[in-house]
Amino acid sequence: MRITDLLDVRSISLNAAPADKFQSLYSSVSFMTRSGKINDEEAYRKQVYAREEESTKGIGEGITITHGKCDAVEKKGL
Repeated sequence: MRITDLLDVRSISLNAAPADKFQSLYSSVSFMTRSGKINDEEAYRKQVYAREEESTKGIGEGITITHGKCDAVEKKGL
């Protein structure tokens, strides 16, 4: 699988300006839902927040790659 197979313009925002980590995660989950990869936004959001409590998924400079494994995920993607 190539990374280009996972990317979807609907799940990327180059103009986002989240005020904090959790606003960044909230927006990222919404973008994934908008791209059709998530079938239950709240269930996925809870999973992402739980994973974030284990260790951060932010990579700095306002970039975060959220992830979680649960039944709400329809399709892998970024």
